[in-house]
Amino acid sequence: MSSKDSLPVPARSKRGARLAWGLALCASTLLMTPVGSNATAGWSAKYKVNCQTCHAPAFARLNLDGEKFLWNGYQSPDDKEPDGNTAGKIPLGENASLDKAVRNWLMARISINPIQVVTNGQVVNGNDTVPKVSIGNVPWLQLFVAGSISKNISIYIENEFERNEYIQNWYYMGFHNLGGTQMANLQVGALSPVLFMPFPDRLPMLPAIGKPGVMRVSSSNGKGDASVDMRSARFGAQYYGYSGPFMVFGGIGPGAKPAYAGQITDLNYWVGARLFTPESKEGQSALGKLEGTSIGFEYMQGTDIKGTRTVTENKWQRYMPGFNLRWADKVDIQASYVVGVEDNWNLDTLAASRKDIQFQGDRIFASYYLNDKWILQGSWDNYWADDSKLLAEERRAYFPVITYLPRENVRITLYPGFDLRDVSDNQKHHELLTNIRVGF
Repeated sequence: MSSKDSLPVPARSKRGARLAWGLALCASTLLMTPVGSNATAGWSAKYKVNCQTCHAPAFARLNLDGEKFLWNGYQSPDDKEPDGNTAGKIPLGENASLDKAVRNWLMARISINPIQVVTNGQVVNGNDTVPKVSIGNVPWLQLFVAGSISKNISIYIENEFERNEYIQNWYYMGFHNLGGTQMANLQVGALSPVLFMPFPDRLPMLPAIGKPGVMRVSSSNGKGDASVDMRSARFGAQYYGYSGPFMVFGGIGPGAKPAYAGQITDLNYWVGARLFTPESKEGQSALGKLEGTSIGFEYMQGTDIKGTRTVTENKWQRYMPGFNLRWADKVDIQASYVVGVEDNWNLDTLAASRKDIQFQGDRIFASYYLNDKWILQGSWDNYWADDSKLLAEERRAYFPVITYLPRENVRITLYPGFDLRDVSDNQKHHELLTNIRVGF
């Protein structure tokens, strides 16, 4: 149910209920989360390893081992280890098995902002802008089911609860090692087309910032009947394969929906490739400390439409190079540069009035791990259009961040944020907020 359909609630009542709910969830989560390092998440308990086996070294960021585990359908990529049909499971028959515990496949994440201040965040008296202060805000609670349902068949279902809203995000099935090779894998369902890039932004390390990034700029300014951005979930099928330092991927999905009988539905598609540093053996080579470092490139194209009997179209393309530098489990830098091109951004029916647009932007996220408790981080977010009047919102923001991890599955983060756009001071939105994020 969307916020438009929900029953009206007095503002004070909403704030009070949200604060109480957020504090209660935060307290109960911290109290109930096991202290043991081997029991902080479903896969950690199932495979009897700590979280840092797959995370680098803090969740939700995956290291190379974690990426391989994901690509292999939540099964160990090592042939010597138990596969997804036996590890942590009870055999039910010759061809069936069941996980031994609910926590092996049912997991959750929660994000809480105890305090958030945004300058010029609200308007009073029609003109004056004043800071907006939020206390106890809970941006989202995510429940997800994930894992292998049999050897080489996996499932991922994520449900997100926001204020007065329930969202089904990513949910898909994976078919892995088809024909006995890692070069043949398939995902089908609601999936992310940037999942395999060096900077996918699939699960942001700093979720409290909101929805930044050039990868979130929708086609046709979000006003079409089939508007999409780069990183959000969409229905489709996606192939990927990897061998040694190389990965290739590509997908296809429905684009513009038919507005009336007889109209042909256009398809969106994307293709990409990624190159890793060669893997070292037991960390002996000179490249050992760079393990997981990669570069990649992705291209997308599709069609957006608007209208019923009279239909106007917008053809769009996206080009995105990206890289990820990792160094000795201490430094992790991700960056993407995006160029977007559209031939009818305003979806105008008159050819003479159509506006083509080119926009571009870069997104950089860097982490330096001081130790297993403290992380220094920074986020740079910047995008703009060749005609600034056409893009609904331009962005230029920098967030220096410090994160503390009291446990492997608990992050406490302080976010000061600076709006660096070339606008007047009363239009800038500087931020100061705290965030607690827990996975369990």
